[in-house]
Amino acid sequence: MKSKNFKKNILFVSNLYPPNPAIGSRRIVKFTKFLSETGWNISVLTVRQDTNRADFYLKDVPDSARIYRTGIIDPFQILITFRSILKKMIVLGKRSKNKQSDSNQKNIEPASSTRAPIGFFPKISDLIYQFLNYPDKLVGWVPKSFFKGIRILFKDKINIIFSSGPPYTNMLLGYLLARIFRLPLVLDFRDPWTRSDWESNLFGRSFFLKLDVILERIIVEWATLVILNTEKLKENFEKYYPEAFARKFVCITNGYDRDDFPQIFKETNSHIFRITHAGTLYHLRDPSYFILACKQLIDEGKINPTRFELTFLGDISPELRSGLAAKFDTKELSWLKFLPPVSFIESQKFLGKSNALLIIQPGTSLQIPAKLFDYIVFRKPILALTHEGSLHDIVVSHALGTVVIPEDFQGIKQVLCDWYKKSLSGTLHFDLSPKVLSRFDMEAISQKLNWQLKKIYS
Repeated sequence: MKSKNFKKNILFVSNLYPPNPAIGSRRIVKFTKFLSETGWNISVLTVRQDTNRADFYLKDVPDSARIYRTGIIDPFQILITFRSILKKMIVLGKRSKNKQSDSNQKNIEPASSTRAPIGFFPKISDLIYQFLNYPDKLVGWVPKSFFKGIRILFKDKINIIFSSGPPYTNMLLGYLLARIFRLPLVLDFRDPWTRSDWESNLFGRSFFLKLDVILERIIVEWATLVILNTEKLKENFEKYYPEAFARKFVCITNGYDRDDFPQIFKETNSHIFRITHAGTLYHLRDPSYFILACKQLIDEGKINPTRFELTFLGDISPELRSGLAAKFDTKELSWLKFLPPVSFIESQKFLGKSNALLIIQPGTSLQIPAKLFDYIVFRKPILALTHEGSLHDIVVSHALGTVVIPEDFQGIKQVLCDWYKKSLSGTLHFDLSPKVLSRFDMEAISQKLNWQLKKIYS
């Protein structure tokens, strides 16, 4: 039984928090917002950053929340300093030796056996890089934040620690604090850590992956509650870990906040079929196949380019950008637009003016892009290019739109052609159940978290 004097004091450990604009920041700040409204006293341990920077989600930070920010130590800077000192020592050592004659130098031939094989040094560089960034690039945050965290635990009389990843250094830090002070630990997995469909091919990665597996298991074993943000990810944990762990695992999805959408923009143009993708593009989210399908429909005369518009709104990785530029000339393809990131309000306008929304998520079965939940608010048909998995299941089970395998070129063309015709004829109707909207309301989702936290201390 809990004490009558029990205070609901929770510490969130997350480098992602406003004004950090990363998508993971939004989930954390929404939890703090709604938990604060249910009586929780919120403390947040996060990374020091420019707090004067404008961010849409700063409005969600509870007035009563205690925000603690600490800096990051750069391990590479330490390495560079050490290397500089070492070079100076070597130079001084060489100067102290007697110089050999030029004739002796000419007679010395380097032994071929001592030459490093081609590619050896880049591989060593990879290993050093991974070692200094283990378990991830946030590791330099641990030294300062650990001691800061200890002070917070005593000062704010913390009862529960909540840690969200990636980055998984957040979870390591939360674990260290919870383990030392014997406090309940809540882990929030927004992505898989060790069983991801997307794995790096860096030299030596298999060694660090084994370390990841060990570290994840240690942290999960200690945790009181483990939150997974998709049902597939929850099933993955249930299959991997012993049956005794199953009670720890619970699915709490992402969602949308009604307060972020005070005005829903729906100025669709019946004379133009607009389809929009909002969010970052990179090599695993390559839209080339989709663009080619659109181009082929236009070349075949099935889509009028003056009545069609495809917009990609957001960042594009440099490698993908150069590849797209080589394949597609936007000056010739007037219907194709690549636009830079815009504010949240401006992105709402783009989505509201669209007739359909596009989401690209190939090669992973465990994850759902957070933008899907913003898409839902606009009640527009969603075309999801994905394989079997979490995204496929949520789109199909809640009738959010249509799913096509990314490699199904003809399938993409068929859906595009059908939606284009219906849009111009005014028959592209899409009815979204109010139950679906309420199901993914972030306030309701946070209530589920509140209930799970209450179970911990009661």
